[in-house]
Amino acid sequence: SGEADVVVGGGIEEASAIVERRLATIYRRLSEIEKESIEMPRPRAEGAGVVVFEAEDVARGRGARVLAEVTACLSWREGDGAPLASLTEPSDMSTARVMMPRSGDADLAALLDASAWKDVERVSCDGAGGEHEALGAIAIGAAASEILRGAVKEALIVGLAKGRGYALRLESRC
Repeated sequence: SGEADVVVGGGIEEASAIVERRLATIYRRLSEIEKESIEMPRPRAEGAGVVVFEAEDVARGRGARVLAEVTACLSWREGDGAPLASLTEPSDMSTARVMMPRSGDADLAALLDASAWKDVERVSCDGAGGEHEALGAIAIGAAASEILRGAVKEALIVGLAKGRGYALRLESRC
């Protein structure tokens, strides 16, 4: 967007009973929270992930290999209709992937099904690493890895958090 030449983002989560109780309010309906036992719908894990985005001239200036370009960055709040409607379809469905931090999200699936990316293979990043707050950064890293190894030319990283959503489209420059 031109606001900064370098942006660093990420998350880290240490497993703890306090965190479990606090995050239960995000992952469970209030009626379930009021029961005697507060349990998360999936086992949570410890995890960390960090990503760095640089302006192309800054990256090239320090001799870095530019892997991909961010060609779309969307964010929305719950109730914003069809937030992915502005996305154009990938140039080649066979070399595109949708990277999702969490699997099994019906709301996210519905948004994708109403988009130009509805027929693109979807990959979730929570299977091996468990549920934690850094999955978005891990999904971005997984997309970059797929681009680097040549398996993907375009990736859409999309996720939902309580009342909000985001999508980031990366296109290969390798």
